[in-house]
Amino acid sequence: MRTPLAAALAIVLAFGCSEAPTASTPQGDDAVAPDFNIANAPTFSGVVMRGEIPAASLVSDPKSGMLAVVGLDPADLCAGIFDFDLVPFQEVTWPISQARYARLLQGENMQTTVWPFTNFDCALFSTVTPLATGVSDYVYTNNDELWYGPPNAQSLTARAHGRLTLANGADAQFSSRFHIVSNGPQFGTLLRLSKVSLH
Repeated sequence: MRTPLAAALAIVLAFGCSEAPTASTPQGDDAVAPDFNIANAPTFSGVVMRGEIPAASLVSDPKSGMLAVVGLDPADLCAGIFDFDLVPFQEVTWPISQARYARLLQGENMQTTVWPFTNFDCALFSTVTPLATGVSDYVYTNNDELWYGPPNAQSLTARAHGRLTLANGADAQFSSRFHIVSNGPQFGTLLRLSKVSLH
């Protein structure tokens, strides 16, 4: 799927609260309880909305010297091809008096590359071999996607994990995590963590 870069990056990173709908108790020996999850939930139910959107994640880890790209091929992006992976999402909107909405994204088998540098640099993507390639599972949560301001503090986490293939053909366990807690522009960032691991 191709989507404008601005729109795609706007949904790159996303917490959601969810409550499984109340179900009647299965009757009889052959009754099977319903399976409630983000994949088979209704598209819209009150303040909860669900669907599928393009998403990607870039996590830069200065300590390890690595950049993890999940959900897109950076070389394609640099060439103007906006081919983002599609992932299921869930959004929960609170009443206007609380003025916020939360988002949850959960993606499986998303295209993943790990690079031996920390900046998104198209020149490097076209000349440097990635440290590892493959697919990973991805979860993005944001308790206040638009961050309307106090009294809410925003907590955002994007994490991915999977088994990738190194440039030499060996397997490696991959994980990335970006976490930030902020009181917004008035008070600044309270906590920030950015980590990429490959071993």
